[in-house]
Amino acid sequence: RGGTIRYVIKIDNRGDAPATNVVLRDSVPRGTTYVPGSSKLDNRAFADDNGGVCPLEAGLKLTDIGIIGDSIDVGESHIFEFSVTVNADAPNGFEISNIAYIQADLVDEIKTEPVLHPVVVMDGGMPEPTPMVDAGEMQPNGMDAGLGDVSALATVPEPLSGGVNGALGGSDGAGPLGT
Repeated sequence: RGGTIRYVIKIDNRGDAPATNVVLRDSVPRGTTYVPGSSKLDNRAFADDNGGVCPLEAGLKLTDIGIIGDSIDVGESHIFEFSVTVNADAPNGFEISNIAYIQADLVDEIKTEPVLHPVVVMDGGMPEPTPMVDAGEMQPNGMDAGLGDVSALATVPEPLSGGVNGALGGSDGAGPLGT
């Protein structure tokens, strides 16, 4: 069994109108296995889909969840987290890549730049993910991308963690909603 990577996705509405029908999707990266029971929404345990599948795999409509409500108001933010383990057969030098997707009413789906973790096989033969930056640093792992007020940026905030940030227009298409 390999090392663990924790992904943290922050969703905040930086637009000028409430965001409705907000859907967050993030597939478990190739070369990893979802850790059942590891999902959290706003630091509260969040139930897995049937069979221990990550709730983001098929897309999670955030605005259908009781603690969020019908919309994400301007200035409101939420954090979704989940963990994966690196598969024991991941070859040395394999690069684990994770991308999150988000969409809302009147906004096309965007994707973040990938968060990357190269695999280094240690002396015992078990693969371990290696962060792209030194411990304690916060460096961009991608570049701004998109059109108009749509952008995406991925960062690796600490070893064995991945964070993703992006922006979407609010429910009226006028302002950004970040992930």
